[in-house]
Amino acid sequence: MKNLTIVFIFVLLSCNEKISTICTIDIEQGFYKAQEILISDFAEHLEYVVLESKKPIDRNLKVYSSGDYLICMAYRQIYLFDRHTGKFIKEIGTYGNGPGEYNNSFYFDSETQQVIASRMEGYLGYDLNGKPIRTMIKPKHEDEGGTLSTMTLLDKNMMVYYYSNSRGYAKDRLLIVDEYGEVSRTFSHFESFVPQVRVSQVIPPVFYHYGKNTMFLEFCVDTIYQITKDALFPQYHISMGKYKPPYEKQCEMFLPPNPLMYQYFWFRNFGETDRLLFFDFTHKKANSTDSSPSSFFGYYDKKIKTVKIADVDKNRRRIKNNIDYFVDIQFSSWTINHEKNEMVSYIDAIDVVNWFQQNHQKVKKLPSHFKKLSTLKEDDDPIVVIAKLK
Repeated sequence: MKNLTIVFIFVLLSCNEKISTICTIDIEQGFYKAQEILISDFAEHLEYVVLESKKPIDRNLKVYSSGDYLICMAYRQIYLFDRHTGKFIKEIGTYGNGPGEYNNSFYFDSETQQVIASRMEGYLGYDLNGKPIRTMIKPKHEDEGGTLSTMTLLDKNMMVYYYSNSRGYAKDRLLIVDEYGEVSRTFSHFESFVPQVRVSQVIPPVFYHYGKNTMFLEFCVDTIYQITKDALFPQYHISMGKYKPPYEKQCEMFLPPNPLMYQYFWFRNFGETDRLLFFDFTHKKANSTDSSPSSFFGYYDKKIKTVKIADVDKNRRRIKNNIDYFVDIQFSSWTINHEKNEMVSYIDAIDVVNWFQQNHQKVKKLPSHFKKLSTLKEDDDPIVVIAKLK
């Protein structure tokens, strides 16, 4: 009994030490002090790639870089381009319900070099040659308190699924699953609530990858966890203050006419490097005249422990381009390439066209490699921007 007590005390002290070393990121204070962000704050070089696509790229574009390739994933589209020239290489997969076809594009997993797309019964993994190389079956999980939601790859063999607590009394939170849909481990929800309405909208979590680590942030929870097959390790405490959405009211968040969600921070994306933790979230300011929330982009500098946040959506405030003084960039969509320590985003062609029309004097001073951009038309595909990070 004495030995068990000693072991318990040791484990408790170890846990407390682990908890005490979690980094707190004060988003609330960064939000109060929202300021202009310069690209030079976090990047040292910009590269522009004009895409030469065979078909117009659709909405909801997300661009990934890997080796000599750019992987562009939009609504029911997955295109592969040459990273250096922008030349179209091939379309990966085909939209449809047939063998080897997908229903929607999902994301690119850099560790396995697989393009992941969804189907009704699960997910498909394509290699960069466009060949479907794996089928991942959704688990048949019975827990009446929730809804099976999105997933991400945990490693080359296993996936992690999020089980939304949509009805307030779900027991399971995360499921560790193999590609055949067999559940090997579950992690429980910490909280419950009594739903005030019959139907609630499923709000997906944020999954992101930092090297080989799989990270997770759940809506209405203020901790980013690292997920392994055996445990959840808290990594960051996201301090939101009064803007943290209350867990007990999550089923009411999107009820009209004035959605409660707009009062709080809803994180949509995270990305991490050895020095920086990038994020974006939506929120509607109390004095805003817009009917919908704005998008806020920011980052946490792990080296000097500071937060910077800029509103870059509704009021068109963008990230100031003080590197080459070309078009300011609105980071509404971005990904991180850990291998090359770079961030990938894009500029709409119409913004480039407008810049050339409005900046005749600056055009004369542009380097010669910008001349190709001057021939763009408003309805051309977006221009990929690759930022080399500090």
